[in-house]
Amino acid sequence: PLQHHRVTDNHTFLNPKIGYQIWKTINGKNVMRDWSYSTSHIAPSIMNMLNITDTSNPLVVNLGNPNLKSTLDHKIEFNNSISDKRHTITYDLSWFLHEHMVATARLFNPATGVSTFQPRNIEGNWESYARFNYESDVDKKAVWRLGTNTSLSYLNNSDYASMSNKVERSSVQTFTLNERLKAT
Repeated sequence: PLQHHRVTDNHTFLNPKIGYQIWKTINGKNVMRDWSYSTSHIAPSIMNMLNITDTSNPLVVNLGNPNLKSTLDHKIEFNNSISDKRHTITYDLSWFLHEHMVATARLFNPATGVSTFQPRNIEGNWESYARFNYESDVDKKAVWRLGTNTSLSYLNNSDYASMSNKVERSSVQTFTLNERLKAT
């Protein structure tokens, strides 16, 4: 017979954010500067935290992990904008750190062909971004405007990748450069 169990999982998170923003006019140009630091938490799935072993498929064993930690995200941002009647320059910098992300580890037993999967916390995931934007009127009546937007991103993604009976950490780095020109 099917048995029902009540499972509860309570989390209380404090997610602070601190920042500073200033708007002022310097030598006839409007200047905006903004920086902030914030954190956020993500609780692991309650299904992943159940202390169970699922062997319904003889070649695939799924384990729970009641010791999973919550993911803690850190975010740092800096934004700057300078504009006058004809020109606008903006640049932004951002950095994100993801602590204790949840990834699925796989152990493989080549003798039996059995794969065992279990959610585990992993470190080493972070991202950084930079963006530069410049726009300018082409004519004195401000009918035509040209602009360029350049953005860079670098991502470091960590996960578990294993074809053996030992859990191995894998990292993939991705660098992206985008350029967009526009005329309006």
